[in-house]
Amino acid sequence: MSNIVIIPFGDYSSSAYLIYIKLKSSNEVDNLSYISYNTSVFSDGEISVTQTDSVRNKIVYICGSPLTSDEIITYIMLLDSLKRDGVKEIIAVMPYLPYMRQDRRGGSRTNVGAKVIAKLLEDNGVNHVITLDLHVAQIESFFNIMVSHFSSISIFDKLIQDNINKYGKNNLVLVAPDVGASKRVEAISNKYNIPMVISYKTRSEHNQVDNIEVLGNVLGKHCLIFDDMVDTGGSIIKVVERLSEMGAEPIVNAFITHPVLSTNRIFPANIKMNVTNSVTVNNESVNVVGIEDFMCEIILTNIKGIRSFREAVQSYENR
Repeated sequence: MSNIVIIPFGDYSSSAYLIYIKLKSSNEVDNLSYISYNTSVFSDGEISVTQTDSVRNKIVYICGSPLTSDEIITYIMLLDSLKRDGVKEIIAVMPYLPYMRQDRRGGSRTNVGAKVIAKLLEDNGVNHVITLDLHVAQIESFFNIMVSHFSSISIFDKLIQDNINKYGKNNLVLVAPDVGASKRVEAISNKYNIPMVISYKTRSEHNQVDNIEVLGNVLGKHCLIFDDMVDTGGSIIKVVERLSEMGAEPIVNAFITHPVLSTNRIFPANIKMNVTNSVTVNNESVNVVGIEDFMCEIILTNIKGIRSFREAVQSYENR
């Protein structure tokens, strides 16, 4: 077996397998092999993982994002199995970091879920995390290992350019759907030289938006909304309704990295929802943009070590 091993985490329709297929077909790395794992569930719900081959003294890339609590436990058990088998190094290619919304204490006597996940990954042998669009950049500081954090804007670039060509920059405005997204959208605004507005929302509880206000002028503008994740989809719909009330053009394009979509909401026709396949999505009302080409570029750069990640991103955008 070769020195570099790819383990897709997830089902055969997930981006993990698409990333592996792309890597295998690239022919850029000779010493690349693939193994899988088997999962057993006891009658009381306990999960056990068995890898199909040895990884002793190998460098392992686990591609895929656990989403549910059971998937997180399965992932941790897989890490433990690899570590006990004598793996040399583990790189977690985890486009979506679970529990990343819990990036700080929401009040007294509460947990910080993102920090817990970071510690679980570290304590179970992960040496390097490669991820997309963390909820906030500060989550990187929860780790004491290398974190390579990338923006999905390169993945959405063609669709953004299509909107620029169709409407012109003067007729576009970028929308941060909440204050937390403002830094991300500001970077996009600077990249494309398009003005931005910020939406402010209040919540009384999780997944429940009470009020929306938009700071900025959207009258007669075509709006492009950017955010790191969509869960129930309620916030996006309320933001679009408020934009319409303020005189924005009725058709709104949204670009969301992580389509958690826990309620499998069907979005109305006036919201063109564009998402990546960082997590598996089955929703006919969204347009899925694959991350596999981008992630392969990053993984190959890490394996070969002959250029910087910045150069890899530039190479992907110039395709």
